[in-house]
Amino acid sequence: MCEQGNETKRLAYAILGFLDEEFRKPTTSADSRESLEVAMQCLETAFGVTIGDVCHKPSKSLREVYQSAPTAGGSTNPTFNLPPSLSNLMSGSSGSQNVQAVQIQLGNTYVSPPSPNVEIKQKADSCKDTGNSYMKDGFFNEALQTYSDAIELDGSNAVYFCNRAAAYIKLNNLESALRDVQIAIQLDPGYARAYGRMGVIHSSLNNNIEAYSCYKKATELDPANESYENNLRVATEILNSHGQGDGQPSTSVASVFQNPALMSMATQMLQDPGMQNMMRSIISNIQTNGAPGGVGNNAGFEQLLQM
Repeated sequence: MCEQGNETKRLAYAILGFLDEEFRKPTTSADSRESLEVAMQCLETAFGVTIGDVCHKPSKSLREVYQSAPTAGGSTNPTFNLPPSLSNLMSGSSGSQNVQAVQIQLGNTYVSPPSPNVEIKQKADSCKDTGNSYMKDGFFNEALQTYSDAIELDGSNAVYFCNRAAAYIKLNNLESALRDVQIAIQLDPGYARAYGRMGVIHSSLNNNIEAYSCYKKATELDPANESYENNLRVATEILNSHGQGDGQPSTSVASVFQNPALMSMATQMLQDPGMQNMMRSIISNIQTNGAPGGVGNNAGFEQLLQM
């Protein structure tokens, strides 16, 4: 249910709207869509708001706010001083690296059915494609059903389970999402995306060491994927700052907005011309390249959303 006048949710919705806009652009790459999807899922879990909660929609979008903000003498460098922990994230530093991964638990053994014939595989792929379209349009229950249809037709395909896990995450059914990525990894032990998605689930559950271990494995399997590298860096920072976690839903992102001092800081940041120029530069980079830039460009904005 929408809570009128909730400024925190209005701000979260504004950021969600910006990310959703970039996610839907046809020029956004698959890897960048994965990064944006992770960011949106974490925001939705942390703040209990989705892109469908239009009652939280502000009068101006985040892009419009920064496009209309005055410049500061042509300066493109922010002058606002961030706290050390946030500064580390913005600069790509993760502090101490003395973090040890743990063994990733894959649950009960999944007995894969025989691979079906070509005709049934094609039907299953069609279901998966339909589910992907539903996900992009925000119809998560429908996506869940069509992914389930694909699995019923071909229960030996790791992609179908991993995609259904994404739908479960959107519906805040983290237990079912975790089981699906466990099965996906059992079916394909080299499936980097499944490890990355498992990391998102563990992050949402505040299982910090498990999240770190999953992101580390995803990075090892796909070292060129900047999303996994960014998530690993953030997971390391969280471990160094907050420890291994307690298995309760994560509040690490939400706590930033619930802290009056940090809310004051955020307000100053939004009013600071240097920060406005930095955000305008980020948006310009996205418009130019069709996706968020590399680690040096999106390490601050995107990683802070991927806790």
